[in-house]
Amino acid sequence: MCEVRLDGDIKHTYKGLQSAEIQIPLVAADPFLYGPPQRFQIYPAGAGTGLMYPLFTTKKAVDGTPVLDWGAGTPVGGSGINEGNATAYPTITVRGDWPAGFTLTANGKRLTYAAPVHNSTPVVVDCKTGSVLTGDMDKTYQLTERAWLAVDPESTFQPTIRALAPSSGWADVEISSTYI
Repeated sequence: MCEVRLDGDIKHTYKGLQSAEIQIPLVAADPFLYGPPQRFQIYPAGAGTGLMYPLFTTKKAVDGTPVLDWGAGTPVGGSGINEGNATAYPTITVRGDWPAGFTLTANGKRLTYAAPVHNSTPVVVDCKTGSVLTGDMDKTYQLTERAWLAVDPESTFQPTIRALAPSSGWADVEISSTYI
């Protein structure tokens, strides 16, 4: 459902005894219709890998001998689809510790946030409004590349995230099919 409001006077013209022409000027703040949100997570390459500390405490060999643990491996990232007939714009919330920032990439576009992200204050990238927020603070000025991510109609969306320095974290992605 799309919410509209009256934007002027209603005009009518009689076209004889059996018909009339009516004009009702309406305006919609957001003329798009949205499907249910699709949510998934993405991780930087190498997340969950590396030597686990404390050493020799997390895994044991079949005979009970302690062994080194190299982590579980990178979780599989997700993807979304825009089944609509209009361009969709994702909202991406970056969480964790990213001391130098991150780069988001999808469909040939790249967005780079070159500032620290702290575990206590996630960064919300809203590609529809073209804004970056931490809490209530606008941090859009921290972007060094601003190719806002978008998903064409009837296409898939599989973004990637790259840390600008060794980091630990992930991103929650939300996208909805968009119709006009």
